[in-house]
Amino acid sequence: MTRDVDSDEQAALASIAKLRQSSAISFETIGFMLGTGGNHISRYFNRTSSISLNNYLRIARSLGYRCKFVFERVDDKNETLASLNDVSHRVQSLKSPPQS
Repeated sequence: MTRDVDSDEQAALASIAKLRQSSAISFETIGFMLGTGGNHISRYFNRTSSISLNNYLRIARSLGYRCKFVFERVDDKNETLASLNDVSHRVQSLKSPPQS
């Protein structure tokens, strides 16, 4: 699963990089709009610094785009959501039940 998520992140970053190149906006300009330096933005694109979802959205917005997410069901038979329904994963209250 980690590899798939990393691949999805790479695709998102590649899309944002393509938008940046087509808009001819520098890292310095994006950094200024986000309140940081251009070198920090460059590290996001070079993947030498981690980036939050919020910053992906902010960078897309600085380029004049709004980001929308499409969630698709994973078809891989090795990845099942059945384990999420397992009782051991449920959050349980630590409070003792009310006494009568």
